[in-house]
Amino acid sequence: MKLRVARHTSNLKPLISFYTTVLGLDVIGSFTDHAGYDGVFIGGKNSEWHLEFTTSANNADHHADEDDLLVFMLMKKNTLSL
Repeated sequence: MKLRVARHTSNLKPLISFYTTVLGLDVIGSFTDHAGYDGVFIGGKNSEWHLEFTTSANNADHHADEDDLLVFMLMKKNTLSL
């Protein structure tokens, strides 16, 4: 199974910088002017997941609160126990 999490943003360049410079993830793909959207795929190379961020002429209208989170759990395979 592969996982993609997509989010629209009005600040694509600073977002790319944060995820690549601060978190150490890679830009694994991008696109321009696809139905009016530009976007980038960020994740780990050869991983089963990635984040997709898009931008367009329409500003993102998010209303974040303390429950609006994206959680990263870095662990070795088969180490999760419940």
